[in-house]
Amino acid sequence: MVIDSGKKDSLKIFKPTINDYQYQTQFSEKKVFDTVMTFDKTYIFSQYNNKDNFGKAQVANIGAGFNPLSYEVNAEQNLALLPTNKSYGILGVNDIHYYDVKTPTATFIYHNAMKNGAALRSSYTQNIGKRFNFALEYMGLRSQGMYRNSLASNNNTLFSGHYVSKSGNYELFAHYLHQNVNNQENGGIAVDSLFQNGDSNSRNRQNMQVNLAGSSSQFSYRRYYLTHQFAPFKSEKIPFKIRHTISHQGNKYYYTENSRNPIGIIRPRS
Repeated sequence: MVIDSGKKDSLKIFKPTINDYQYQTQFSEKKVFDTVMTFDKTYIFSQYNNKDNFGKAQVANIGAGFNPLSYEVNAEQNLALLPTNKSYGILGVNDIHYYDVKTPTATFIYHNAMKNGAALRSSYTQNIGKRFNFALEYMGLRSQGMYRNSLASNNNTLFSGHYVSKSGNYELFAHYLHQNVNNQENGGIAVDSLFQNGDSNSRNRQNMQVNLAGSSSQFSYRRYYLTHQFAPFKSEKIPFKIRHTISHQGNKYYYTENSRNPIGIIRPRS
């Protein structure tokens, strides 16, 4: 409401455009927060992690990750405790989005799973004033998979905040992230000949016996992160900034086998 000296009231209508909804990663340029499904973005939104997965082969269950077809190094995804094929769902520091929206905004991205289950990513973000934004995001995934003992159950919860001072010389990014990557494991088909010879019992992949039918893995990842920067001088004249980062993270990985494999020990490989 716009009040004119208390004598008359008038309503100012806000007509948002696509440029009123933006996001960025820490200390980067802002981009338009566009979730519209278009032809040129089908290769992104067709993947459960909503990323371009060029150079990666998806395995038989969406929650089991990808096998890389090209060599790459990512210090945050290539965690020593987590197999490479499952690390692509891990959100690194530079994967966290910080928003700037003129009105409260919510998004939902849904994917079908293999057999029973689904994957849903939801987010809610809102500005408090012109200089502070907070966001809450949650992703839940549960996919049974095409073979026995291949259930995937993953989820992550993210809280993030972004603040800019009135003068623009101070900026702060902060987030809390908790992720779980839980999978039933198997050591492959026990009798390959039944599958290769077209046996009628192998038409339903759930009927096929697998090695390591009682094994599973549980991974938990947690991170507290805060980084800020201060520009003591005008950036146009002297591009000098001071940055400071506080971060704490930890991860746990458990692998269990409930029964011995009668043909020997077979470990699943990433």
